[in-house]
Amino acid sequence: MNNGRILVALDRSSTSRHALQWAVTEGDRLEAAVEPIYVEGETDVEALLPLSRDAALLVLGRLPEADVLGSSPMSRCLRQASCPVAVVPDVPVPEQTGAVTGGPQGWLDGLAERPVREVMSTDVLGVDSATDVDTAWRMMLGAGFAHLPVMEQGRCVGVVHEADLLWRMYGWSQRGRAPLVADVARKPAPTVAKDLTVREAAEALRGSVGDAVVVTDEEEVVGMLTAHDLHAALLRQPVPSEGPLVVGVDGSAGSQYALTWGLRYAGQTGRGVLASSVSLLAPRPAFRTLPAPREELASAAGAHKEVLDTALGQAEPSETPVRSAVVYGRPGPTLCALAAHAAGLVIGSHGAGASPDSLLGSASAYCVRNARCPVIVIPPALTSGSSARHVAGSAARDG
Repeated sequence: MNNGRILVALDRSSTSRHALQWAVTEGDRLEAAVEPIYVEGETDVEALLPLSRDAALLVLGRLPEADVLGSSPMSRCLRQASCPVAVVPDVPVPEQTGAVTGGPQGWLDGLAERPVREVMSTDVLGVDSATDVDTAWRMMLGAGFAHLPVMEQGRCVGVVHEADLLWRMYGWSQRGRAPLVADVARKPAPTVAKDLTVREAAEALRGSVGDAVVVTDEEEVVGMLTAHDLHAALLRQPVPSEGPLVVGVDGSAGSQYALTWGLRYAGQTGRGVLASSVSLLAPRPAFRTLPAPREELASAAGAHKEVLDTALGQAEPSETPVRSAVVYGRPGPTLCALAAHAAGLVIGSHGAGASPDSLLGSASAYCVRNARCPVIVIPPALTSGSSARHVAGSAARDG
């Protein structure tokens, strides 16, 4: 990659401040200067774009509006910048927040030592053991809860699980009387004190059957800790700075450039690369009434693996650790999920379209709008023959 400075387009938004934080962190890794440029309107964008010719990276803060690609300066920069463009979401930089690093095990270890009171759900509904199941079911549906503590004389004696109600529903219809909560509650209720750690709560849960514990302060119910709560807590973790750089590979010239650039960038910042190609779970059939044959599914997966192997074979030789994976789903959401805890997501543009969506492709446009990590876009000018030769020359000089 070009070893020039990192440009940061600043306005009055909080996202541009996070973009500057991210740029400073990356500048330290690259030993590159960071230059803030204040951008308020089209005139400022006109002045910004020529500066990108000698820059290593142009950094923008993602605007909070739903249609961020229709805004200025993002839309113009994604079309016309002469260097890769990083779009940074409104998420604090890890080094500024004391985020736990070290991959999934590091995140889990960090979560495990947090007190239960910081992770639990405090909005809890309960039912008396003599309550009929229909009433409990309606409470669950109304509140969107999957667990209800069962109370007797002010003490929690069990937990009703949504799954139990679903699986036993048919049998209840054959009974002569309406079942009560006491008939289906799992007893005794697994309980933990609010000041215990999540690790200690997990030990208590291991000896029970279920995916939830009741959190108490002495004998008073003050919360619930469920698998959903733990998942939500992990999603709130700041993006780990030591995560890999995810590169979307689809066989296009833009994605090939993205892979080459990503390998060099990751090598200079001490990261690895995860090159990924996204295959649909079921290829679209010619006729809606006909399912795709199994052979077509296998063929699609093989084609994506071949695309990855070809792209990696054509990339510049590099000592950067590289993994590759074919993943399945709709491309945009799948790439965002894969890169949720990555250092960044690198994607290539598809050409000089009239709109940002046609420029990037629908999957890449989705990622720019929704990814939780910075998204580095390769503008169309960089995939031209002259730009490609410039990159090769730059690689030879830096090597």
